Amino acid sequence: MSNYRKERKIDIVMCIDSTSSMGPCIDNVRTHAKRFYKDVVDKMENEYDSEVTELRVQVVTFRDLECDVDAITKSEFFELPTDERLFERYLDGITPRGGGDYKESGLEALYTAMTTDWRARGSDDRQVILLFTDADAIDFGEKSNRPGYETICDSDLFYKTWLCMLGNGNKLSPRTKRLIMFAPDSGVYKDLVKTIDRSQLSAVQPQNGMADVDFEDIIKITCASVSSQ
Repeated sequence: MSNYRKERKIDIVMCIDSTSSMGPCIDNVRTHAKRFYKDVVDKMENEYDSEVTELRVQVVTFRDLECDVDAITKSEFFELPTDERLFERYLDGITPRGGGDYKESGLEALYTAMTTDWRARGSDDRQVILLFTDADAIDFGEKSNRPGYETICDSDLFYKTWLCMLGNGNKLSPRTKRLIMFAPDSGVYKDLVKTIDRSQLSAVQPQNGMADVDFEDIIKITCASVSSQ
């Protein structure tokens, strides 16, 4: 361990597919919510020589904008460990339901996360988006063929927002941003990780509710990404 320990503020937005098949993932997140702060802080300190001085977590849930009511929802930021109970209570209120077909509105969820009220912006801070889904996303090209589909953003706005090219008060930062997708290794997400920087894809089985994913692996992958340059 070095004598110099980095101090980090970390904002994490969890984009959670909350359609019917995702019960195992949501239960897993709920189960680990109480120790999420300790798990992250301990791993950052013991393995990456970093002190987490602030950890905030926000939850974005998504389904299919074409089929589901309240298809995109967003919580406030929970400041951990102070707001631990509120974080747990919010997760308890997520009910897996809906999802009219295999593909869901994951790109809109990511855009919602990108444009949130990020506080962590220092050079050693991190803005992390975690996506959890067992389904592909409806891509921007498909939306034009879906009458009545609510559009939150188009392809141009999505990519320019991630690249921090818009002078619209967006608080996403080029150096601190990270995107980690736990999703099927096919379709939109497989293409997305090839085209945007500071992103990675951890493959999960399709339509399995992420039952095959160990939450400890999520912590490991997240902390490794936070610690990368």
